[in-house]
Amino acid sequence: MFSKISFINTLLDHNLYDYSLDDIAYNNGELTYIINFEPRKGKAKLTGKLYVTDTDYALTRLDYKFYKSRHGGKFNLRLILGIKYVENVSEGTYIYEKGDDNKYQPKYIQRIKGSYFYVNRDFKLIENSNERNKVGFSFKIEGDNLHKEELLFTGKTDMTLEEFIAVKQEKKAPIKQFNAFEKNTWKNEETLEPLEEMKRFGSSK
Repeated sequence: MFSKISFINTLLDHNLYDYSLDDIAYNNGELTYIINFEPRKGKAKLTGKLYVTDTDYALTRLDYKFYKSRHGGKFNLRLILGIKYVENVSEGTYIYEKGDDNKYQPKYIQRIKGSYFYVNRDFKLIENSNERNKVGFSFKIEGDNLHKEELLFTGKTDMTLEEFIAVKQEKKAPIKQFNAFEKNTWKNEETLEPLEEMKRFGSSK
């Protein structure tokens, strides 16, 4: 059950979004409805697809991105202060997998955030002396910032609240570092195909 303030719950609010059936297909052996969603009101900003099973109406996948020209936070003081900023990219994918207890758990989460920024400023420095010498300069910076996060859940462990509280977070988490894509890393992941950019990953080091 989703929290009332969860990100996904807002996408399921029929007061904010309109829904239409796009297709019916099989996904992991289950008959699945593929449903498009688009903003109904101005404060709704996203569009995408919901994948819902026929058997228990579970949400097994969500793809989303900004709808047309909509965006996140924004301020434009370009004419006054020479500064502009806009969050123009928000997209991602959530994939859920049914466990042995018939409950759905997150399997894979990808989130991409992006923004555009512009700074064009003039500066003048005046010497604090009788001569009052002046130095002036200007600079202009413009660019795009893109940030991607990916989480892959390879297993889960049930625990009590007391066990959870007693968990000690390691200061340094063990990691595996690869110089090239290794197919065996994904051999047991039947529900997720590695991204093409991961397959192309390689290094001469």
